[in-house]
Amino acid sequence: MNQHIKSLLLTGLFFASLLWLASGCNVRFNHLDSYSFTYMGSQATRSESDQFATDIEKLTIENRFGNVSVQLAEDQPRWEWTIKCWSNSPEAAAMLTHEVKLDRSQQGREATFRLSLPEPSLSFNGAESTLIVFVSADTEIQISNTHGNTNVADVARPVALTNRHGNVSVNNVASATTIRSQHGTVNCESVADVDVENSHGSVVVNQSTGDVRVVGKHSPINLQRVAGKVSVNSAHASLTIDDISETVNFNVSHGNIKLSQVRGDLDGQLAHSNLVGNTGSSQVKLHGRHCRISLDHVNHDVKMIEIASTFGDINLRLPQDSRVAITQDLRFGQFKSDFESDQLPKAIQLRVKNSHGNVSIERGDPTSH
Repeated sequence: MNQHIKSLLLTGLFFASLLWLASGCNVRFNHLDSYSFTYMGSQATRSESDQFATDIEKLTIENRFGNVSVQLAEDQPRWEWTIKCWSNSPEAAAMLTHEVKLDRSQQGREATFRLSLPEPSLSFNGAESTLIVFVSADTEIQISNTHGNTNVADVARPVALTNRHGNVSVNNVASATTIRSQHGTVNCESVADVDVENSHGSVVVNQSTGDVRVVGKHSPINLQRVAGKVSVNSAHASLTIDDISETVNFNVSHGNIKLSQVRGDLDGQLAHSNLVGNTGSSQVKLHGRHCRISLDHVNHDVKMIEIASTFGDINLRLPQDSRVAITQDLRFGQFKSDFESDQLPKAIQLRVKNSHGNVSIERGDPTSH
């Protein structure tokens, strides 16, 4: 065995031993901007709090290594901050809590908070910042946070959040919400317009009075009770849509799709995915590749259904009394229908195209799930 191979083996054993030691001692590591925190040793805590000089209309926060929460103030807008630091001795940890600064400024009705950390060192073993800001409902919010959670609730102005390695929660926001998130969950409830981009996490939107747009990678998406339009672009994760009042447009690859109570038009593209569910749409357009499409109920008011797929079956269940004008284009598959093609003007215009898969059109009531 030559010297180079021996060196690689020794290096691998060294890092493996570090991981084993960390797991046995309940050590956690955070790596960001050249900081490597073990959160070991002595711990010290320091807190600050104050009121704003005047009511604010815009709040900007830049935080790292900790949680940020913006809540509705019951009286005077104010803030509370706690910093925890870890070091090799109690004295060193206490000194670090004073070296970590929460830089604050207020110009007119705009307030800014920015966390400032000392330079990385062997004795700087960890920092955890917790900032809670109480504001009036008429405050615009902008927050950037890393390695911590972000929570905003009960405001009426726009909210813009950027978060990495932490969870995001937005509740009861009356204006547009914009979220850019990585490696964390996103949960929005009782919101207006929502625009979310998330990777390696999950997205839940429950009860929106506006439009919802979501872009996700490796991030399951669940959208419920949306009064406006829905647009989704997702890869390598599932999509669940339930109770949508207006148009649904999606492009999903490598993830299963479940639809329920879609009342607006449905337009979807899917690849290496399966789709199941029901729709009340008047127009349905689904184009798939390497997927199975199954709609077990379509509303009586549907006027046009257009489905094209490859390498997967297409199954439709239409109301008992439907009249259907059928156009089919199949290759390497079988076609079965409980309906005779009807060319009356009010008939449902059904166009199906499939390659390497069967098509089945059934007459009947929706199945229960």
